[in-house]
Amino acid sequence: PINAGDHFICVPGEAHQIVNNSENDLTYYLIADHHKADTTTYPKTGKQMLKPGNACIYPKEADYYEGEE
Repeated sequence: PINAGDHFICVPGEAHQIVNNSENDLTYYLIADHHKADTTTYPKTGKQMLKPGNACIYPKEADYYEGEE
């Protein structure tokens, strides 16, 4: 549960979500430092959002040297 005065720190790569399951309004302030390059992983689907480029992908595991020979 979230209470008045609570604060959260979400590190890059950590999944997070706020859900208001009460009948009261939820007001919150977001302070963020958005880097130019970022990867977001969606735990439920395994998709990743890559920035810059705003590409939403399903990653495929590859050998480090695949295609580099």
